[in-house]
Amino acid sequence: MARPAARKNKPRFFSVLLTLILIGAGIFGVYKVRSIMTSGPLSAFLPEGSPSSQSASKPQTDAPADTTNPVDDQAAAVAKSIGEADASLTPAFLSYVADNCDAKALETVLKAMEDKDYDKGVWFTATGNSFYALQSLANGDADKGAVREIPGEKDVIELGFTGKINAAQTGTAATVVSADLQKLLQGLDVLTIDSECAFSAEGKTAQYAADAKTAAVYKTLGVDLANVANTHVSGSGADAIAQTLRALEDNDVSHVGAGADLTEAAKPAAFIVGGRRIAFLGASDILRGGKAATASSAGTLSLRGSLDAAKNAVKDAKAENDYVFVYIQAGIDENANWFDSDQDSWSKALIDAGADGVIGAHSNRLQGMEFYKGKLIVYGLGNFWFDGQDRETAVYRISIDKNGVLKHSLVPCRQTATGVSPCTAEADKASVFKRVTKFCGNVVAISDNGTITNNRR
Repeated sequence: MARPAARKNKPRFFSVLLTLILIGAGIFGVYKVRSIMTSGPLSAFLPEGSPSSQSASKPQTDAPADTTNPVDDQAAAVAKSIGEADASLTPAFLSYVADNCDAKALETVLKAMEDKDYDKGVWFTATGNSFYALQSLANGDADKGAVREIPGEKDVIELGFTGKINAAQTGTAATVVSADLQKLLQGLDVLTIDSECAFSAEGKTAQYAADAKTAAVYKTLGVDLANVANTHVSGSGADAIAQTLRALEDNDVSHVGAGADLTEAAKPAAFIVGGRRIAFLGASDILRGGKAATASSAGTLSLRGSLDAAKNAVKDAKAENDYVFVYIQAGIDENANWFDSDQDSWSKALIDAGADGVIGAHSNRLQGMEFYKGKLIVYGLGNFWFDGQDRETAVYRISIDKNGVLKHSLVPCRQTATGVSPCTAEADKASVFKRVTKFCGNVVAISDNGTITNNRR
């Protein structure tokens, strides 16, 4: 999403900012402020020689002409009225919308308030940016590193998820992931993977550990976010966790699910894309030597030991974002097609907490899916590029249109000893779809083009 373009001939910054601060506090109207500013401490913030910075006793005929843009004055006045209608809107937010949104767009918001038909969705309709995206931009979250902006206007936002990737496997992305599949992955607005590999500065190479430089493969694939809430990362120790996260950051890959303590492990990664603010979280069922993060020790956000912390993280993220998705590593059997009761209960608990979808991995095989309260749970995406075995896998895609409607689809793929590539034969595609629908009791339907729909009557 591109930032809203600032209009030309904006009014003096401090004048508008101070005006809106006073307005946000409900003390003065736009047209009363200038007379108050002619004397007293506020005049110190105005440019020397401006009409409002001169003595109130001096004849106004000597003052220079007002050069503010009437269009900007109108936007500021409408922003003032919006602030009066909703006192919860901060002065910083009102200042930002006055500077970056035109009066007509703000009038749409104001009318909705006056008609008692206001909800936060009107901001996106009016401005092309959701309330949460505007709020984040007003707060300068991108500059603080609290959110990543994906540039460009989007009619449809495309999110993508793969199953397990182990970058310690022999080969590079250029040789292991087919060119057409790389192109598909690079074309997604936000690509999330389950990264089942620890990266260390010492250059250790083992089955699930690799030199930190190997993380550059994710940049080649177009990876934006890595879930590291899994056994192979957390079981490597606190130093390896820290080095893994640093290696990802060095390659512009955000991460979720693990950290130096529970607070860091439960921290979401947020993106502004297509005018929406979207958050992601990672969590894990700790198995086979993995470590759960605590208030004072490194590890992953544990579904088994810290489910309340995971649910609270979802609730907190939902309060600041349009959508929240959680990637989990869960499931007792590493070779199961059927998801188990823990996967089911944890996924539904996260949706009850506010998640808009749950994506799972851990089993080496594809597992089923189901809709719960209208939200899709993808229980297991299997191995994407992990162990060189001949396995069916897939890229899961979520499309979000201008109306905020989510559509779900699968791109069927196959992992072999030589790499991973999308299925091209219709019979191979059908086999993947049949496997997924079979192992959820056919509660979802998948069309020939991969579109996923609810099949429950």
